[in-house]
Amino acid sequence: QNTGNMMFTQSLMRVLHGATWGSFRLAPEDTEGHDAIVLAAANWVNHFDDFGWLADRLERTKLPVFLIGVGAQASNSEEIPNVTEGTLRLLRLVQDRSTSISARGTFSCDVLERYGIKNVHPTGCPSLMLIGREGPRPSLLDNVRFDACCMHATRRSEERRVGKACRPRWSP
Repeated sequence: QNTGNMMFTQSLMRVLHGATWGSFRLAPEDTEGHDAIVLAAANWVNHFDDFGWLADRLERTKLPVFLIGVGAQASNSEEIPNVTEGTLRLLRLVQDRSTSISARGTFSCDVLERYGIKNVHPTGCPSLMLIGREGPRPSLLDNVRFDACCMHATRRSEERRVGKACRPRWSP
């Protein structure tokens, strides 16, 4: 029930030819005959989610696990979030079972490295793959007018809860 999650999951399904849709149940009958588990992730690296339940389920399989688009979510001051032990266990499991972890950006890479997760690369949100081979065109950024630009972020700050306008902290 989150359009962003639907977009990045659909984009992965488009590029992983022969992939089948699965569930987080990960029962033996769900993984039988498959070569790997690919997880479309969001801002899972934070202080309020605990993905120990997913680590438990993945530990029961012997399949490689690929984590695509994982992001770190901190407060507005961008300090390193205090990540739960269950989430760290999941990240370590993925690190052990894959060659690389796809992160949403460099901040996420820095946070994961701080927790000892080293094989992380900034690839952005998987929904970018919906664009296809064309991808974003840098030429579109040549004459950006900030007075005609709308920015959106998914920070959970007190300002956004009470409906105050979000003002940029920088100027062009």
